[in-house]
Amino acid sequence: MSPHIGSGMGMRLEERMDTRMEERMEMQQIPQLSPNIRRPPGNRFRRERIRHFTTQRLQALLRRGADEITVDKALATFLQRIERIMPFDDYFFDPEAHARFLRGEIPDAVYLNHASIGTPCAAAVEKGRHALTIEQQLLREGDPGLAQALSVELARKLREKLAVMLKVDPSGIILTRNIGEAAVMAAALAGVYSRRSDEGPVAFADPTHISTMVNMLLVSDPGNVYGRDPFSTFPTHFRERGPQYKEDELRRWLGQDAFTIFAIRGKTRKQIQKEVMTHVKPCNPKAIVLPHVLRETGDELPIEEIGLHMQEHLWHASIIADGAQAVGNIDIDAGKLLGVHAPRPAVDFYLGGLHKAIGAPPMGFVAFDERRDTGHEGLERLRCGWAKNNLLILHGMFDHSLHVPTTVEDSLSTGDLYGALAQLEQLECARHICDLRDGPRMSVYFLMHERFRRREAFQKLLETRFGERWTGKDALQFIKPIHKATSLILTFRFPTVDMRTLTERLSKQGIFLTYTESYDAIRASFSPDNNDEQLRHCVEAMAREVKQMEREGPTVRVQEEGRPPKSGSIDELS
Repeated sequence: MSPHIGSGMGMRLEERMDTRMEERMEMQQIPQLSPNIRRPPGNRFRRERIRHFTTQRLQALLRRGADEITVDKALATFLQRIERIMPFDDYFFDPEAHARFLRGEIPDAVYLNHASIGTPCAAAVEKGRHALTIEQQLLREGDPGLAQALSVELARKLREKLAVMLKVDPSGIILTRNIGEAAVMAAALAGVYSRRSDEGPVAFADPTHISTMVNMLLVSDPGNVYGRDPFSTFPTHFRERGPQYKEDELRRWLGQDAFTIFAIRGKTRKQIQKEVMTHVKPCNPKAIVLPHVLRETGDELPIEEIGLHMQEHLWHASIIADGAQAVGNIDIDAGKLLGVHAPRPAVDFYLGGLHKAIGAPPMGFVAFDERRDTGHEGLERLRCGWAKNNLLILHGMFDHSLHVPTTVEDSLSTGDLYGALAQLEQLECARHICDLRDGPRMSVYFLMHERFRRREAFQKLLETRFGERWTGKDALQFIKPIHKATSLILTFRFPTVDMRTLTERLSKQGIFLTYTESYDAIRASFSPDNNDEQLRHCVEAMAREVKQMEREGPTVRVQEEGRPPKSGSIDELS
């Protein structure tokens, strides 16, 4: 053994070796830019070193009672400023084609876009529609009390199923109308919207979280009933039914003034911890929001290790974990993460949605431990009257044992609740899972197993079809997760063609995939309902389009726009 091991010199050498190894891993994992797209001129973040953003102008406009158009313009300017420094990921998703697919107008469709929104089974759709009809009839007949009681009872049952799936107490689950509203609710519990000027900023690992949170606040209704927020545009039964409260009873507001950004994509655990110490800790943040599974590659972050590191060094900050891509994709032990079954919590609030890997209506939830200080203080904040003028709380959102008062006379839609319950029950029926006590969690294992089979089959089909034709720098590339691959997502790219154009052309043929600009790649996301015939049809259609695009040369879009992909900006933040 070297005599220097354990000494300062030895440790520095070991750290340098670890750093070089991590950098080498990163270079192998992160793809190069497409040759037919111009490379961006340097890293703007390295040059400007700006990580902090403020909403002071928005605050001033809201206090003066500015009209909606003026506020929306100021919001656009605010988001454009973030875009110049840390660009949002440009996703391609065709909502019109997706709507036709849901209506059954594309019989031969191949849907590989479950990471955006899953497809519920026919039984769940029918039951949700039936429940909505009953609810609408009760409201028309002037019996809102019975409709409210039905909603509260369905919410209780759904809360119990989610509690088994997440390993938490049912009382520690808050139900919301979508995942955006869940983010707002978690931030409210964390005290993010305090008016105190000495509070630190909110640290985000993904700029889309900033846009979502600011949008959800400025539209005044986090339920997005009128479809103003582009990040929560999927239809719900609540939107179809319509709210029972008046929009003019709500006001547009912003509590948090400052935001800051840190990078996690394309980084190892040690690099993320270094990023936290270098760029997050000096800001003394009020709260930290980070994803559990990356939406671009399906990479499962070591959220427990990262969260415990943050709790140790940022003990005053509330940590919010976003499980949008994790629910139904991986086995989530939220009880352990929240400290219910562990001596120390890694996160304070865990939020997620049911509309992706589960395929239920787009409902959201927040899981927390009401017995810990962060949960207890958050509940007291909602009970004391602050929420009355600042937050929408509907009947059925909170467990009745928490004694959180509602702020409007309305409830969660029975259509959304019953549809979600029906989808979870349908999953439990697979492979006789219903005979087991732990049905909801076993259904997740079933989903994981079946999706991994589809994912591996699709990858083999791609390798077989494209592996012999392209070699070297033009070869088919799979974006390999740095931490741990999950069953839901497979990301890949062809360096010889423009990937966004390829995704658009496939969408017109009824083949639904997602283009992600961060890696200039296509993201395929799977369901147990995807069969081998659909996967082969997708690969063959892709081969025809790639051949045609190579014959045409660089696409018109690339020639006209000359727009570089944004893969370097977010991965090279440090």
